[in-house]
Amino acid sequence: MKYLVYILVVILGGSVLSAFFLLRRPPASTDDAALIINERRISTDEYNNPELGRINHAENDLFYRETVIARELLIQEAKRRGIDQEEDFRRSIQRYYEQSLIKVLMDRQYATLKEEASQADTERYLELYGSVVGFTVLHYMREGEAADAQPIRSESHQVLFAEISSSLRAILLTLTPGTASAPAWNGLDYESVRLETLVPSPTPIPPPDDLAVVRQEITEARKELRMNEWLAQMRRNAVIVIPAKKQ
Repeated sequence: MKYLVYILVVILGGSVLSAFFLLRRPPASTDDAALIINERRISTDEYNNPELGRINHAENDLFYRETVIARELLIQEAKRRGIDQEEDFRRSIQRYYEQSLIKVLMDRQYATLKEEASQADTERYLELYGSVVGFTVLHYMREGEAADAQPIRSESHQVLFAEISSSLRAILLTLTPGTASAPAWNGLDYESVRLETLVPSPTPIPPPDDLAVVRQEITEARKELRMNEWLAQMRRNAVIVIPAKKQ
């Protein structure tokens, strides 16, 4: 029983997406077949596919072969029962495909960002770290309204710089009292941050010792902000129609 359970763990540990493409692969030629199971030819490349756990079981070829056989028999049985034609199954494959597609896109876009924290950024961070910052978050309906329009709402805050989020810290680093960041889309409206005051904390707060960690935090926070800008730009360029609700 433990043997069967372990094989199932290995089989189910593979991604749904790899199983989906496995089902759709053309049959191997007789010469290239590593296994033939109920007339289903499994090619050498497919048999050695790392997605099936080949690397993890390279030292136990017998167990690995049994895992591949069990996987193939289960797939054949699922297809015989028509599970691969069921709408719920197809929707789950579609969801996994879309999630994987988005993740690859986001990872590649993130890799293109060249943001790097400077020495001046680090010094400013350390300068603000022991301060209480007063700032106002201003909300606008449209991106270009900040210069000459009243915000639709605003929230004022007084908080230790050390206790706010890294993305908000990255924004405040570039501001001086009375100045505000450019409005950025937050998913509901356009948001701008205006720095109001800077006062020393009543209780001294020692700055971080590891400056490399500080630089990494600033760099990653700015990359996150750039990613948000990239998503907002796609939204601006898109044609989005929201039909009126039927009465």
